[in-house]
Amino acid sequence: MKLKKTICIVSSSRADYNYLYLLMKKMDSHKTIDFKLVVTGMHLLPKYGNTYKQIIQEGFKISAMIDNKQKDASNCEILSSMSNQLIQLHKIFTKLKPDIIVILGDRYDIFPIAIFAHVTQIPLAHIAGGELTYGAIDDGFRHCISKLSMLHFVAHKDFKTRLKNMGEHPSTIFNIGSLGLDAIKKIKNKDIRKLFNIPSDVKYFLVCVHPETINKNNKILIKNILKSLDSFKDYFIVFSQTNSDPSSDIINNEIKLYNKANKEKSIIIKSPGRENFINLLRNASCMIGNSSSGIVEAPFVGTPSVNIGRRQEGRPLASSIVQSKVSSINITDSIKITQKTTFKKRKKILEYKSLNSTNRVVDILLNIDTKKIKPKRFYE
Repeated sequence: MKLKKTICIVSSSRADYNYLYLLMKKMDSHKTIDFKLVVTGMHLLPKYGNTYKQIIQEGFKISAMIDNKQKDASNCEILSSMSNQLIQLHKIFTKLKPDIIVILGDRYDIFPIAIFAHVTQIPLAHIAGGELTYGAIDDGFRHCISKLSMLHFVAHKDFKTRLKNMGEHPSTIFNIGSLGLDAIKKIKNKDIRKLFNIPSDVKYFLVCVHPETINKNNKILIKNILKSLDSFKDYFIVFSQTNSDPSSDIINNEIKLYNKANKEKSIIIKSPGRENFINLLRNASCMIGNSSSGIVEAPFVGTPSVNIGRRQEGRPLASSIVQSKVSSINITDSIKITQKTTFKKRKKILEYKSLNSTNRVVDILLNIDTKKIKPKRFYE
């Protein structure tokens, strides 16, 4: 008789790792879980910081690595990288023998895991389904992953309703809040200006911009953001590098040019690390861009944010977020709003909440009878 349930978490980027960290810690130390960790995607790309090394530094043993051999962020290379992942999956998971596979999010480099789990009928638990991001190809991947998953852990009651409307059975959908906010509670607040050479006597903006992967306006997007930043002479600018999405090079190249011309007032951080990023965000005067961190984490730590364009369109927005169009005038005006004393003192209303998420996910995974959720059926 098998005494432990083998649960495998797959992480593909710094973004999902920030959310999965506490869940991984909990499973790794649990007496009745045989925890396996697989890393792939951005974690293994030198261009994006080889972030798998941070995972090892934080004490985790990596059970397997799936190198997607991705050379750049072109559509052709992304499709090739997904193919490379699929080729390796059967051998890896045959060795690991998971009872359940857990994945989070909506990236192309996690989608092959969902395809594999469906073909082999290994129960797949999906975290962060039911959300909307109209400005990114991630939106389609997220919904596809939900349809290939047998268990769902969502961050908002509206997301549970959306999955039910997509034909997922209510008994398989659990509103557990945001795993990422659970993790933030454990991170001590500290000023890390010295670590990144940020001047101690000035305020700073944290800028995180990713491509809108459903259109070709990314050069206009980043140029207008950079133009608007020129209006804030008294602020230092901290850029966090993009994800490995299509058109990411367009954004990264423009940021590099801006940094080269403004070395005295800006820096680029390739990958600051889980705790360092939260403290950069926590101590910033504003977060600017279109990252999900501006939607979920920024309001939780009390930092106002400006969400620009359509990438995150469809997500519920907290009261500390200013939605901006892509024009430089609109971006500038939106940033100015966040710096007003009256705005900073407004009542903080959060859309994403911490609901003891980590413990609830573990309890559900341990107690679920996987035989009862197979075969998956459409819920009318």
